[in-house]
Amino acid sequence: MSFQPIEWMTSRLFSQANNFWLFANEAAGNAAEAGAGGEGGAPGDQPVDFFQQVLTSPFLLGGGLLALFYVMVLLPEKRKKAKVAERLSALKANQRIVTIGGIHGVIVSAAADSDVVTIKTDEGSGNRMKINRSAIATVLEDEKSGSKKDS
Repeated sequence: MSFQPIEWMTSRLFSQANNFWLFANEAAGNAAEAGAGGEGGAPGDQPVDFFQQVLTSPFLLGGGLLALFYVMVLLPEKRKKAKVAERLSALKANQRIVTIGGIHGVIVSAAADSDVVTIKTDEGSGNRMKINRSAIATVLEDEKSGSKKDS
C-alpha cells in the first residue's frame, strides 16, 4: 500500500461520517411522516400516565441519588460524631486514655463544663498535662475487665 497524505484520509473519514448522519436524519424523518399519516397522529401525542412521567423525570434520579448519599454517607457520619461526643462527655477521673499524639495517661481531673482535661503521664514523678477533650483518641479498658477477658 502506498503512502497516502493525512489530509486525504481525514477528508474521506469526515465525508463518511457526514453521510451516516444524513442517512440517520432522513430515516428518522421518514419514520415520523409514516407515523403522522396513520391513526391517532404522532407517537408523542399519546397521553402519558403518571408513572411513566415520574420515572422519566431527571428530578427523580437526582433526588434518589441525594437520598442514597444521605443514607450511605451523611447519616453514618452523624451517628459516629454523636457517639464520639457522648464518649468524650462521659470522661471521668482515673480512666486510662491515649491521645491522638500517642501519649498514654490517666485522667486526673475532667470538669464537665470544660474542654480541657488534666492527665497524669508518669506514676513516679507525677507529670501532668492539660489536653483538649478532642485530642483523646481512645479510652482504654480497666485492667480488671481486661484480665477477665483473658481467662
